[in-house]
Amino acid sequence: MKTHLDWSAYDTYGMGDAYAGIPATGGNYAKAVAVCMNNHQCQRDGKGVMCPSFRITHDAAHSTGARVKALKAALNGELGAQPFSHPDLAAAMDLCVSCKGCKKECPSAVDMTLIKTEYLAQRNELLGVPRRARLFGGLPDWLHRHRRPLAWLVGWRNASPLLARLAERWLGISAARPIPAPARRPFVAESPDSCGQRGKVVLFVDTFTHYYTPEVAAAAHAVLTAGGYAVEVLRPAVNDGEPGRPLCCGRTYLSQGMVDKAKAEGRRVMAALA
Repeated sequence: MKTHLDWSAYDTYGMGDAYAGIPATGGNYAKAVAVCMNNHQCQRDGKGVMCPSFRITHDAAHSTGARVKALKAALNGELGAQPFSHPDLAAAMDLCVSCKGCKKECPSAVDMTLIKTEYLAQRNELLGVPRRARLFGGLPDWLHRHRRPLAWLVGWRNASPLLARLAERWLGISAARPIPAPARRPFVAESPDSCGQRGKVVLFVDTFTHYYTPEVAAAAHAVLTAGGYAVEVLRPAVNDGEPGRPLCCGRTYLSQGMVDKAKAEGRRVMAALA
């Protein structure tokens, strides 16, 4: 099985463990899935985060353990020749909100967020990237190229119950919730102060801060400057293919299984840092 992410960290998982239950196919990805040891911590209330979808529905089918069970069935061939497009697997993964609660709180540290990213990438390869995923995953590009029209559309949608219902039908965006609107002006970086007595700090302003809460980046810049640092806002490298587009961490792309685009954003950031 060709994977879109690097699962080599799980290469030695299950060595000598007769009870690991590693699926027959999937290589190291299957080993990452099989980290779950069925202790049902994800099906409990009380302190902690894991698992939000179970805590709300109280349905075991929407827990981390149930998702592992569905993935094992898929990788063991129980869902046919193209398991990543099977509706049963889609139903199991649908309400995972990629909170990483399982990675932190599960005794076995199941990383369902990363596992889901691989699942979505495999599904996208088979079925194509859905319209809703293209919209949310490509938000950094939308905000760069079409920020003002996007802000108008969001304003119209939030003011119109009819448009809100249409957006819910076409894109799965709840009509009961307002959509956050971009700020009137994105973050504007000041020239670096070369007189920092305590050295230089590189400030990475992510997509959401740049376009939605620029005052947060401005405050960070002001605090660091007041602390005696020369602040340089990280910008694209001189040989970047899109030098005018702000840098992006790639999180929106990963959340929709658009791994190649996320890797491209990661390369832009690393080139800028270098």
